[in-house]
Amino acid sequence: MSDIVAVLLLVYQGDEIMTFAVFKKLMKDKLEGNFRRDVAASMAAQLEHVQRLVKKFSPTLYEHLDRNHAAEMTFTFRWLIILFKREFDIKGVMRLWDVIFASPHTPQFEIFLVVGILSNISSQILDQSMTHDEILKFTNSTAMQFDVKDVIILGHDMYNDIAKACLLYTSP
Repeated sequence: MSDIVAVLLLVYQGDEIMTFAVFKKLMKDKLEGNFRRDVAASMAAQLEHVQRLVKKFSPTLYEHLDRNHAAEMTFTFRWLIILFKREFDIKGVMRLWDVIFASPHTPQFEIFLVVGILSNISSQILDQSMTHDEILKFTNSTAMQFDVKDVIILGHDMYNDIAKACLLYTSP
């Protein structure tokens, strides 16, 4: 939680009252499932969504992860629980949070961003034929190596592809 508060303190220029009010609202409306008693169920649901999207958008990566007992996507847990705070510089985190919190498309746009990051690093995972432990170590070492604009665009494109597929599926 301190990762979240640190960003808010910067945004609100040290105003502890405003920071606390926004943090409380953010925890209640967006992150409660990540830190309450139902954390296991909440994270399991988020990781399942990541798994489904990887299977759709990166089937080769998914097959590799499945063969290496990494298809549960637990190596993305940190990204989701602190909303990428350690993956980007502070300006990138603020930009990313603006997109996540203001997304008109879905209340869980961060799921699409995770898949965007994975698509950015999939060739390295596949080329090096990484095992589950190697993937975890690798993803933890990639902090500050992503272009936030690219990740946002990839997440947005993936969301649009899903939306189009749903529209096609529901059209008469």
